[in-house]
Amino acid sequence: MKKFLSIVLLLVVAWVFQPAVAQDIIMGSAPLVADIGDSPRYFYDPGGQGYFTPGLDVTMTLRTEAVNAQLYVLFEEFAIGDRDTLWIYDGASVNAPLLGCYSLMNSPGEILASGRNMTFVFHSGDEPVQGLQDGWKAQVYAYNSQPLVIIYGDWTSVLTCNADFYDAGGPSGNIGTAVPDINFIEFTSPSGSHVKCEFIQFSVNGLMKIYDGHYNDPNKRLIGQFCTSTLDASTNNMPPVLFSTTNTLCFVYEGAPGDASKPGWKAHISCVPELLEYENTIVYRPGISNIPFGDYADAENPEVIELDPLHPMVVLQANVISTGQFFNDYKVEQIPYDENDKLFPYNEGTSINASQDDQWLAGVPLPFVFVFFGHSYTTVYPGTNGLISMNPQSGMCAYHYNTPSNTPPYASIPYVYKNSVYGVYEDIDCRYYTDKNDGFGMGAVRVGVLGQFPCRAFVFNYLNVGLFGNHSDNDHYNTYQMVLYEGTNIIDVYVKHRKCCASTNGNGEGIIGLQNNTSSQILLAPGRGMTGWSADNEAWRFMPVTPPAEYGELTWYKDTVDEEHILSYSPTAQNRTIAVRPTATTSYISEYKYVDATGYTMELRDTTLVLVPEPIDSTGVAVRNADFTVWPNPTHDAVYVKLQSTREMPSAIEVLDLNGRLLFAVPAQETTRVDLSRLSSGFYLLRAAGGKGAAVKIAKR
Repeated sequence: MKKFLSIVLLLVVAWVFQPAVAQDIIMGSAPLVADIGDSPRYFYDPGGQGYFTPGLDVTMTLRTEAVNAQLYVLFEEFAIGDRDTLWIYDGASVNAPLLGCYSLMNSPGEILASGRNMTFVFHSGDEPVQGLQDGWKAQVYAYNSQPLVIIYGDWTSVLTCNADFYDAGGPSGNIGTAVPDINFIEFTSPSGSHVKCEFIQFSVNGLMKIYDGHYNDPNKRLIGQFCTSTLDASTNNMPPVLFSTTNTLCFVYEGAPGDASKPGWKAHISCVPELLEYENTIVYRPGISNIPFGDYADAENPEVIELDPLHPMVVLQANVISTGQFFNDYKVEQIPYDENDKLFPYNEGTSINASQDDQWLAGVPLPFVFVFFGHSYTTVYPGTNGLISMNPQSGMCAYHYNTPSNTPPYASIPYVYKNSVYGVYEDIDCRYYTDKNDGFGMGAVRVGVLGQFPCRAFVFNYLNVGLFGNHSDNDHYNTYQMVLYEGTNIIDVYVKHRKCCASTNGNGEGIIGLQNNTSSQILLAPGRGMTGWSADNEAWRFMPVTPPAEYGELTWYKDTVDEEHILSYSPTAQNRTIAVRPTATTSYISEYKYVDATGYTMELRDTTLVLVPEPIDSTGVAVRNADFTVWPNPTHDAVYVKLQSTREMPSAIEVLDLNGRLLFAVPAQETTRVDLSRLSSGFYLLRAAGGKGAAVKIAKR
């Protein structure tokens, strides 16, 4: 089950780096790299595509010649040994201020130099640790410290992460003469990041269309249409803060009479490195209370890993899914439908009095605060035609579409009810229910709450409800549900059966989608709006488009959550990894605190038990009853190995490094001399061939 917060054991598997290209920078390949512009280049450890070698001492300075720029580095991957160290200096040499010293998986993360230079010094130890010799991969480019001034109509495409975007009148003028939809401008971020747009001023007579994607992409997504009639005081009469799910936001402005006297708009364009992503894994199972993506505290049922005596250091990483502050936009995707794994049973929950046609039901309190298009709600208002409104409603819950208009306002396009979740919005008749003998029993409309804080779900079930005017056969009784999730503010729609007909719903229309409070933003599931369609066993997920929470406190504990057992604390959650060498079975607990979009402080915990089946000595090797005796230990050149009389004679005695790699083997005798003179000083392991017996650690001086 996907977790809000989980601890991951980093297995000893190497990352597969992207093949090096001309733009790649390899640490140590030159003392200075100066041709760094605003297009990202990848910066790798000295190994580039492979493992770096032990015993390195390399220095490199990265510099941009761009005017008014600062050097920016974003580490995407980072894993080096505990005897490997990367120093980073804020300047052109090691005499500049030290920005940080990093090892293991303590990633530098995001670093912005105060100027145009950054110097890196890397030392690799003599004894690499398996699984921690993968190095790093980072993006590096010039960050324009002074925003570019971009005027609509003067540009069509801009690659930037720092710009002030103005209407055609520029910073000091009005919009000017109204023009038809002939102009556009798109802002593109560096690869792997996303564009953020935040309006500071918006006073227009025309219409602003904002798209997610390139202007010439036929599949670009219309995020919203913003004009005077589709804005309100909740966003200071400006479009909300928006992000691209691609790396491009596109703007099209349709002018209108009166623009010559309007001051127009100003928006700030920046970039974010990532957006929240959720895997299409099990959301919840009936009977499991912690949903949809994690455990609040799982000390009674922790994940368990067993320590490998040949690799006694364990690296633990806290994977945190912390929802950000912005919930102004959504993307939709189809997800697998699995009734056994994903769904709240259609026949469970509290039946509500849905016994009339076209009826608004009483408000249903939510057990948590739910954020929908940037606003917080604690009550929802169900309708008997397959929708949930966030607004109080009166009168009939009608079913009809309005004819789309080509000009603002858009308050009735294409739905009647604003600020609503539609799933499935169609002309059903709650005076008619049936029992299909499918194990769910007689149909009904029900609401239910599943789970425990902070992972609860509110479920709204329609089971076997008849179509208006067509309820003579079981095939026209429809079943579906809408699910609102705490914390993530995700919305799921599950359709077990939906059958339409030409005599109901116009031509069989039915809608799965969302609409905000001003109708400036409407999102439909593909193929699930306006046109007639039928479906069995399908599911859709509406996910908020938001970056992860920017700041949070991450604390690691050993066995007990109190101050005396703190292993690590990070006030900005930058250091999400720890390396531990337990000498006995130990519980490691990660605790993450952050403020969610509702202003509530979330406190998440996850526990991993590292099982040490045998004691570990001070050097980090298991103490076992060996099958043989070794002497002298330590040694300068050779050791002698005598097997116990009860031990079956192996074919050879193997010599391994501390990462378990076989170095060489010698034929086994009753007493075997093992020559170590070819090896450098350090620690090694001896083992009987086959690897089934005990390993003994020896020291070569």
